[in-house]
Amino acid sequence: MSWPDNWIARLDGSECSLCAEGRPENPARGPRIYAGARCDAYLARSGTQPGWATVIWRGGHVTEPTDLSEDDSVEFWREVLTVGRAMQTHFQAFKMNYSILGNRTPHLHAIIAVRFEDDVAAGEPIPASEKSVFPRADVARDAEALKRLLSSPD
Repeated sequence: MSWPDNWIARLDGSECSLCAEGRPENPARGPRIYAGARCDAYLARSGTQPGWATVIWRGGHVTEPTDLSEDDSVEFWREVLTVGRAMQTHFQAFKMNYSILGNRTPHLHAIIAVRFEDDVAAGEPIPASEKSVFPRADVARDAEALKRLLSSPD
């Protein structure tokens, strides 16, 4: 395997799909549950198990958290943890996972995954190859509950 032909353009932001999309309310990945000062969070419509969200940096194109200024770094992590706390509460998490990879889309984003007592891969990383589409009504219910949690004062 090798990096895609347009990898440099993805890295420098000139062909960044996350920059190009703006700040959509309801993209294919799932509904937006959080619109922060610098990040948006989206609840996944599909995956290995429910309780998966993507928090995307919207303060300009960067690929790594180390590319952020000190102030932006604090804001990014504050918003990631805000979303993580809401997910932990709503899904009654047994454990939480936070990942920053960007190997397919090199734009700063964090994956937040809730782990359950009856988890599909207890004690191991969640397998990315097993994907299913979650019932529409479940995603809508969870998204609304998370939006309420995320809009309430601390």
